[in-house]
Amino acid sequence: MRKYAMRMRCWSWVAGLPVLAIVLTFGCGAVANELGEVEIGETMPDFTMTIVGTEDEEVTLSELEEKLVVLEFRCNHCPWIVGADPDYNAMVEAFEDHEDVVFYGINPHDDMATERILEYADEAGVNRPILRDVGHAYADEVGATRTPEIYIVDNRDPDNMMVLRYQGAFDDRDAPQETGDQNYVAEALEQLLAGEEVELARVDAWGCTINR
Repeated sequence: MRKYAMRMRCWSWVAGLPVLAIVLTFGCGAVANELGEVEIGETMPDFTMTIVGTEDEEVTLSELEEKLVVLEFRCNHCPWIVGADPDYNAMVEAFEDHEDVVFYGINPHDDMATERILEYADEAGVNRPILRDVGHAYADEVGATRTPEIYIVDNRDPDNMMVLRYQGAFDDRDAPQETGDQNYVAEALEQLLAGEEVELARVDAWGCTINR
């Protein structure tokens, strides 16, 4: 278990610009929460979540058999999401011929109305289903702290399902609108599809703090 007891500094966003704040309590949001942690190569917890915009269409992780499942914790208002979405959309398109790779967004913010999620997804051309993580329960269970933060889960071996193969940043960008030179998620997928180990299996995620 990881416990975030105190952060002396955190990045907040005002009018789309980063502001460095000195924090003497518990940092951004309620970071005193105890969060779970899954190590690379360990089994991810299962989930069943509803697709945003549907009443009863659900996705269960353990039922996505014979797939590499790419989970992306996300929100609408984060400038890092807004900046990364065009590149992320392009990556999803690049893997569309691989039937064994599936992509899902996960929204862990209960205060984000369904209409706002769908409106932004339409405007930004988001090309993957978005799941609702009620009460950020799954984000807490796996230790996700940022949007975007990516988890690649390997369901290809029926005797060893839901194995975590990658966790962290999408790419190596230094600012929301600047495309990175190295796409960690695409590289990890390519290595896994080639039967190789992921070289960079965990990279610190950049982005906005998940509200808790």
